[in-house]
Amino acid sequence: MALERIDALSREDIPFTVRAFKDGEPYDFVAAGATVDAAFLPSSRAKPSSGDWKACTWDTNLIGTFVALCNVGPGGVFVPTAGKTYFTWLRVTVTGEVVIRPTGRLIVE
Repeated sequence: MALERIDALSREDIPFTVRAFKDGEPYDFVAAGATVDAAFLPSSRAKPSSGDWKACTWDTNLIGTFVALCNVGPGGVFVPTAGKTYFTWLRVTVTGEVVIRPTGRLIVE
């Protein structure tokens, strides 16, 4: 996800594409038992802390690429404020590794 827009009244899954390879093959995050979380921060200079992370779920797209889905909006794991832009981060935890990356922006209308 580089840039997503949602309405503040909407509750929807925000997608984050996640790719990795092991031994030249696409990595299966679900089979490996990987967990995935997203953080939504009000500043591009901020880095996520332990309380910022929101649980996501795994899915795959039509071509088999793994996608982390984070349910955002009223009643979701993160409730954004209208008129704000959030800087998004993703954390994948698997087999002794914790990979954290900035992923883009979420604009809330």
